[in-house]
Amino acid sequence: MVPESIIHDLNSDMTLKVTYPVMPQLSMKGHISEKGTRAESANAFPVTVILDEENPVLRAGMTAEVEFVYQGVGRTGYTGPSIRIPVSALGADIKQKAFVFVFDTNTQLLEKRFVQTENVINNQVLISSGLQDDEIIATAGIAFLRDGQKVSLLDNAVQRFN
Repeated sequence: MVPESIIHDLNSDMTLKVTYPVMPQLSMKGHISEKGTRAESANAFPVTVILDEENPVLRAGMTAEVEFVYQGVGRTGYTGPSIRIPVSALGADIKQKAFVFVFDTNTQLLEKRFVQTENVINNQVLISSGLQDDEIIATAGIAFLRDGQKVSLLDNAVQRFN
C-alpha cells in the first residue's frame, strides 16, 4: 500500500530496492507490475512489486520494505534522484540554510546535517544532497534538538521516508 501522494509518481520501469526487516543483510531488486486504481484504506493504493530474482530463503507472507527513489527537476536545476522527507524534519539555520538531524544508531547521537532542498510536494521536501539512503532522521521537535545530543528512538517501528 502506498499513499495517494506518491501513486502518480510510480511507474513500471522503476527499479526498486527491496529489503527484509528479519534479514537485514538481504537486499533485492524489483519492479512494479501493477498499480491499484482505487484506494483501499486510509487513501492508500495497492501496488504489486515483482522481484527480479528468486531467493530460497524467502517465504510467502514475509514483511518487505520497498524503497522509492524519485527523479525530477528541482529549483536549483538538479535532475538526479532525490529523497523525500516530511516538512516537519527540516530546520532553518543562519542565512536560511536547511538542515536535518541524523540519528547515529551506534552512538545514539544526533548530527546536524545541512541539506539541499529542491521542491515541496504535499508537505514533503525533496532533498538532492546531504542525506544517504537508510539514514534515520528526526521528524518532530526539531526546535528542541541540538547537534551532538544523545537521544533514543521512541520505538523500533522506524518509519522510512526515503
